[in-house]
Amino acid sequence: MRNRFRNHLLIVGMLTMVFVPAGAAHASCLELPAVPVAIADAQTVFVGTVTSAEYLDRVATFEVEEVWKGDVGASVVVNGGPSIKELEAGKAAGQDIVTSVDRSYVVGSRYLVASHGSEDGVLLDNQCSVTQVYSADLDEYRPDTAVIVAQPGDPTPNTAANVDWALIVAIGIVTIGLGVGAALILRNRHDSLNPGDGVRASNP
Repeated sequence: MRNRFRNHLLIVGMLTMVFVPAGAAHASCLELPAVPVAIADAQTVFVGTVTSAEYLDRVATFEVEEVWKGDVGASVVVNGGPSIKELEAGKAAGQDIVTSVDRSYVVGSRYLVASHGSEDGVLLDNQCSVTQVYSADLDEYRPDTAVIVAQPGDPTPNTAANVDWALIVAIGIVTIGLGVGAALILRNRHDSLNPGDGVRASNP
């Protein structure tokens, strides 16, 4: 009887270890480092908003706002789960492959993303990183070298400068034109009120 009970507990324990929920991430991670340390160790760090997500929200497309470290464009894909190849293979087989350190993302949320590497152009992430929803507390870690990423359709600084100069020149031309026009009007009015000016009166 004791042996049966012991075997039963062993089986339950093994099943519990196998089916670890994807949300119970930190169970397989060491203690997370401080944010500045993690940023220093990360390969790529940026601030951006999730525009879409798939594979149980673990593969997300970000619209990048600022790049704190690394080389990132206006849009980038981040994978917080198993490799894309594994996910595609699982999808083809009708299975969702999960691990205990998978990270999922919320569409519409703004994140600080700290990626430890990349694969085929996709940044890699998981629950063992300091990636998190952005808050004002993270402002103090923003480096002076942070680069603001222009999104498609945003005016470039040069374009904005050209528009400003064009406006200034246009205002100047209009002002000069109004001044010349006013001077001509006053001159014509003066001539009409004094038609004999400059003509010597003749003796009778």
